[in-house]
This record gives sequence, structure tokens and C-alpha cells, in this order.
Amino acid sequence: MDFNMYIQNFTHQVYFKELPAGQEVSLEYKFRIAPQVPTRDFSVAVHLVYEDVGNPSFFSSTVFNGTVEVVEKPRLVDTEGISMLMMIAGSFGLIAYWVFSNAGDKFGMKKAAGKKKVRAEAVAFDEDEWVKGTPYDVDKRRRAAAASKGTKQ
Repeated sequence: MDFNMYIQNFTHQVYFKELPAGQEVSLEYKFRIAPQVPTRDFSVAVHLVYEDVGNPSFFSSTVFNGTVEVVEKPRLVDTEGISMLMMIAGSFGLIAYWVFSNAGDKFGMKKAAGKKKVRAEAVAFDEDEWVKGTPYDVDKRRRAAAASKGTKQ
């Protein structure tokens, strides 16, 4: 294990309990691990820093030094697993689609016969169809009628 790396520091929880000489006390030390920490075994060392009331010097003792296992709280539905399976199934689906669409001829599979293209025949197109019923259309018909009268005479 690498003891040069700190994952999370739980320092500075102050109790201020005075004990008579020769007695012991149990203290509860609550801490919460960050949610980003992966589930695995960790080495934990708990150091207790204390002072003697009559003597202004500080002392330190290691009260716990061991390995703890960090586990996740069990869930009813594993959303990460479901998401992973969906991604894998989608990837296989895309690969299969690509194989059947691009490499089908190499494996003896023919593509479905497509529709035959039909050539459109020329259709009479009235360029002024969109102006029918407007004053421009009325004026145009008057001019056409006047021009045809002038050519008949």
C-alpha cells in the first residue's frame, strides 16, 4: 500500500473531555467518506492528540491503525449496470447495422431491390398561375385581347 497518498483527511474533531488519572473513556468519532471515493480497502490510522492539564505539553498516540473496507450501500436497481448493458447492446446493434448495410455483398447477401426511377414527363406549366384573380391578371388579359384585335385588322 502507498502511505504517501492521502485520499481524505478527517482531522480536527475536538472533544474537551477531562479524565481523572488512571481512567479510560470511549469516544465516538463519526465521519463520512466522499461519494467519489471508490469501493476498496483503505489503510486508516487514527492519531489522538491530548494534553496533560498540569503540564502544558501535548502528547500523541495512535489509537487505531488498520485496514477498513469501503462498500456501497446496496440498491434495489443498479442503474449503472443497466446503462452499461444498454451501451453494449447499442454498440453491437450499430456494428451489425454497418456490417449488413456496407459489407453485405461480401457475405453473399444482396440488398433489397430498390424502386425503379420513373422519368417525369414534361407537363405544361403556366408561369402566371399564381397571379390568377389579381388585378395584374385582369390587366394582362385586356392587353392580350387588345393585341389580338390589333393583329386581326
